[in-house]
Amino acid sequence: MHVPTHRTLAGDELDYPEPDDELASFLDRVREAASDPDVAIAAMVELVYGADNPLLDPSSPSPIALPQRGTATAETWADPAWHVMLDLLEAKRVAVAEITPSLLLEEAGELLALTPDAVRKAVLAETLDGEKYGNRWHVTPASVATYRDRVLRRGRWPATPLRFRCGNASGYGMDVKTAVKPRFVRRVRKGVTEFELDDFERVLVRLRRQRDDGTKATRLLVLEADPSVEPFRFRWPTTGAAPGFFIEGRYRDVQKVNNSTKALAAWRKLEPA
Repeated sequence: MHVPTHRTLAGDELDYPEPDDELASFLDRVREAASDPDVAIAAMVELVYGADNPLLDPSSPSPIALPQRGTATAETWADPAWHVMLDLLEAKRVAVAEITPSLLLEEAGELLALTPDAVRKAVLAETLDGEKYGNRWHVTPASVATYRDRVLRRGRWPATPLRFRCGNASGYGMDVKTAVKPRFVRRVRKGVTEFELDDFERVLVRLRRQRDDGTKATRLLVLEADPSVEPFRFRWPTTGAAPGFFIEGRYRDVQKVNNSTKALAAWRKLEPA
């Protein structure tokens, strides 16, 4: 009796029962999609998890099931043919990563004069084309070139002020000062205030949070003006809870210090005379 076999991406042999006509036909579609360079990963994901897959249950009440997609039930996972499909999908991801030239966040950042975090945010905002493989982000060189050319043609965005809402309230605090003389410092011992900085190059922002044991946790952000990027708003606390401190404007993060001791030392080191 013939037993179908699939060689996995890891090189193992995976045997699965002879499929019926419907499943055999669908497996052929998955294989064709995996080997066709014109089929994108997203399209193959829609195929494998779509309603046409006879191994998925389209009527499952699972809360994580998406519209137009079936659900992989316990019976699905017990079927070796399902693991064949998942292996083909993973092979597609690996093939695309190998044949598509890509740049790491750090490499794209060097070409665009942006921090890796700013590049990641641009990818998430779909300003740059990229995808995450494993724990590394990869950005397409074409989108980097297009982004750079667009900025060069457009020129830098008109200078806009950096807006702040800072102070000390509800167990949270935010202080601001410029790192280049003449220095500007805004610290509010109690309450909340809003203001703008019209002319700045580098700004230090000290973020404070009172812990449950009464001690204070401190973080430090170092920001630089960057008129070439879209406006961005950072909220503190990040959950959006009161008192709703924020930083808003065209800027990029150039440094983050999350260790309280180091953050406090860096803040004090740049205290104005």
